[in-house]
Amino acid sequence: GDVEEEFKVHDKLTADDHEKLHAMVQQAHTLHSNHDDKGAEEIYEKVLEADPLDFECLTNLGKISYSGGDLPRARELFEKAVVVKPEKEKTMYHLAIVLYDQRETDRAKILFEQVVQGYTGPKSGIIGESADTNTFHNSIAMLGLIHQSVLQDVDKAEKLYQVVLKQNGDHVLTLDHKCALYALKGEADEAAKLHRKVCGLDPNHTRKVCPYLDSLFPPQQRLMHPVQPLTTRLENESEKFAVGSRKKHWTNHPWRSFVKKLTRMFGGGGAPPPDAAEGGGPKPKPVVV
Repeated sequence: GDVEEEFKVHDKLTADDHEKLHAMVQQAHTLHSNHDDKGAEEIYEKVLEADPLDFECLTNLGKISYSGGDLPRARELFEKAVVVKPEKEKTMYHLAIVLYDQRETDRAKILFEQVVQGYTGPKSGIIGESADTNTFHNSIAMLGLIHQSVLQDVDKAEKLYQVVLKQNGDHVLTLDHKCALYALKGEADEAAKLHRKVCGLDPNHTRKVCPYLDSLFPPQQRLMHPVQPLTTRLENESEKFAVGSRKKHWTNHPWRSFVKKLTRMFGGGGAPPPDAAEGGGPKPKPVVV
């Protein structure tokens, strides 16, 4: 229903309308390439109001939404883009990534497999609609991750990684997933060694989602102690601190005594405290007249 209505809106656009919208899209592309996602997003939204089926707007706005963590919005946009141009397999890959993050791994797996099966060689993405080589390798890496983490098929995952690494030994996503595979097999040293290589290949890697790093931290329910809110801890600690500060030993710390001695030796400060005369040497005898 909604998609049919949007197609009707799209079909009513004139050549002049398309030309104006294309100019707006190019402006948004420039902003997006200059990392002004907010500015680009505003223009993409305006274009989609006039033409709800503009493929470039749908895909780029989907990427911006995904980067901002809005998975439902990203999914809606990529779903629509796939309907508009089902032959664009790279869009399938983007949709599959969103589905994987939403834990819909069955459908994500099907889409990754479609991308892999539709790949036609190194010139893909240039002369045809097939995904480019990097997207092809990324899809195989994601299939490997699904096999090892969801389907518990470690052998299949290892075979998939070998396919990619035979063609590109430095493919970061595949190496990263292989780190998690080593950790899963209990080969901690190999995993750490390979992860150092991954970080060397991609200096920004630690800012991204990393299955290997995730494997190093147990789920919250497996923690050995309960998680106590910070406010509660501060209340408890501040009460203890208030009690402790009233204890005598806080003011009789050796450092304070040392500072007092230095002050007396070099004549600093005012008159010595009353207890200073009492504490040093014998008291003078009273003079008898």
